[in-house]
Amino acid sequence: MSSKHRLAPSPELRRHWRFVRGLLVALIATIGVGSWWLFEAAATPSKPPATALSVTIDSPANEQTITGNQPVMVHLALSPDLKPTQAITWYLNGSPLANQAPDATQFSLEDLARGTYTLGATVMDRTTGESKSAQPVTFYVMRTSLLSPGHKGTQ
Repeated sequence: MSSKHRLAPSPELRRHWRFVRGLLVALIATIGVGSWWLFEAAATPSKPPATALSVTIDSPANEQTITGNQPVMVHLALSPDLKPTQAITWYLNGSPLANQAPDATQFSLEDLARGTYTLGATVMDRTTGESKSAQPVTFYVMRTSLLSPGHKGTQ
């Protein structure tokens, strides 16, 4: 068959082919972008929602009076538990307690003189810098006086 006898497509048919080809290109591009987005969304692990840290001093109770020569038992309730990147700083009357480990949630205060004390605690995340403080508690220490009439000292 010679090239003279070959039929050429009409201009109208060429317009239809261009139109269909444009639709196919647009469809393939849309599917490609849509698929990429779906694959990207499926590959990205979802983060669990952040749980707010709850920090509460359970012991001593606010306005509690400690009598006798007993130590003051201290306990901090945390929810959720302390992370390895978090540290606790304890405060007694506004001054940091230097002798407590950064993960100490319970300990005892020994040999406190009689008086009024305020105990506080702050949990700080060393990586993010975020911190959360417990509501401070006030407690009272009453010691038996040597001059007290009920005191039975050595004679």
